[in-house]
Amino acid sequence: MKALWITFIAVATFGSLYPFDFDLAGPPGGLFRALIDAASASTSRGDVAGNFILFLPIGLFSMLAMDPRHGAWARFLRAGAISVAVAAALQLLQLFLPSRDASLADVVWNAAGQAAGAALAVLAALSQRETSPMRRRLGRAALLPLALIAAWLAYRLVPYVPSIDLQAFKDSLKPILNDPLDPLACSRDAAGWTLTAFLLREAWSGARIDRFLPLLLASVFALEILIVSNGIDRADLVGAAVATALWFGALGRMPRPEWALLALLAGTIAVGGLSPLTVRAEVAPFQWMPFSGFLGGSMYLNAQSALEKTFLYGSLVFLAQRVLRGRTRGTVVAMAFVGLIEVSQTRLIDHSPEITDPLLVLLASLAIFILEREDAARAAAPPAVQPPGPKPEATAPLAAAIRPPRARRQQIHATPDWASLDLTLPPSQHEQLAQLAESRGVSVAGTATQVITHSLERGSLGAKREPPGLDAPSARSAQAGPADASPGAREGQGAGGSIAITVRLRKDHLESLTRLAEGAGVSASEVAGAMIEAARARADR
Repeated sequence: MKALWITFIAVATFGSLYPFDFDLAGPPGGLFRALIDAASASTSRGDVAGNFILFLPIGLFSMLAMDPRHGAWARFLRAGAISVAVAAALQLLQLFLPSRDASLADVVWNAAGQAAGAALAVLAALSQRETSPMRRRLGRAALLPLALIAAWLAYRLVPYVPSIDLQAFKDSLKPILNDPLDPLACSRDAAGWTLTAFLLREAWSGARIDRFLPLLLASVFALEILIVSNGIDRADLVGAAVATALWFGALGRMPRPEWALLALLAGTIAVGGLSPLTVRAEVAPFQWMPFSGFLGGSMYLNAQSALEKTFLYGSLVFLAQRVLRGRTRGTVVAMAFVGLIEVSQTRLIDHSPEITDPLLVLLASLAIFILEREDAARAAAPPAVQPPGPKPEATAPLAAAIRPPRARRQQIHATPDWASLDLTLPPSQHEQLAQLAESRGVSVAGTATQVITHSLERGSLGAKREPPGLDAPSARSAQAGPADASPGAREGQGAGGSIAITVRLRKDHLESLTRLAEGAGVSASEVAGAMIEAARARADR
């Protein structure tokens, strides 16, 4: 998470100091006078939205990057202090840039965006506690789908400023009757809401939250009516209706809708990037300066475009990696596809070909990698924590005199809520587990822990429920390899070419796994193998 935190700080720095035409002599009226002018400078609604959105991911990832052992309030205050210091430093440096106008109001909105991002991180952490009603009812939520959904909703609800003016409400609804249907906007909304339904299902595997898509649509439309400079038109309504019918009528019923969704999204991006398809006589210059399109014009439109592209390109990389079964392969194909569209724009009128969009795809791939690794780390067993006690340096002589034997020390340092389990898997299942581990960026043993934990949490813990893909009558024949291979070895080859690994499970999960094995009349290794095969099948879908 630190990499994403630093990356977004670098992006904010680049956007705030471009074009870097520093005048070291200082502002014309002196630094003190410039500070007074900056304190009283007003800001537009577009600047408010841009500065708020610019620091929102900084606040989110700063909270996720800090040590969770510190309290939430301590991390919140520390992240806020760092972000305010960065924002103030950027405005101070803008005093030495003749092309930029410094304003202390921007610092306030930067701080507001950071606080909103940090609050989202705190709410996400609270909802994932074992005692959280949402966690008990829906299970653990995946960060990546939630982040993509948040980008789409943030794009829809810019600039986040509500109004209580009745006339403003009427103006928000007038486009439904007065504006013609925009096919391009309609296709974009249809693709966006269809992807949102898919991401809702992916965020809580097995909970089918996508059933609440109509409720989410109604809520977003109501908020768009309330927010100033926002509203709904015919394209919004038609796009939402098409997405609802497409998802519940076809794609939502497919065992693996990623291929269809990728085709739908790629078509939407291509049509949006190439329309209007009017060829120019000469070749337009290609802009190699990153993010140049976001540094001029309306900050309101730039912020909205940045959020839209974050959602579209993030979803494109996410689906490409799923379909092509490879992080590098999916990223390269997505970058090549977007880059080809940008190169094609050099021969089209009313387009600005630049390197920004392929870089956004690369940045989205980095974010996906880090978020997936964070998801995997949250599901894996935590390391053993030494019980609290006196500081070692204060009691070193006493500790040396009463030091217990080695075996007893290991018991003292072990975490009482976790236990080790030796598994012996056939080579085919170990290969499936290795493939899952590679896609999640964690070790084979850590992936086995995730698979077993997730499979148990999908069912009713403690119940004698048959594991997926395994039943008592055919249990012995369902698995490859010897049924009673010894799990004594912790690593390496076992009997008949089987491979032994050691995983760490919570004690209640271990008890549930043992009851499942006893109820099916098989070993714990065979139950774990069935769970691995089921997880691999879900990953393929």
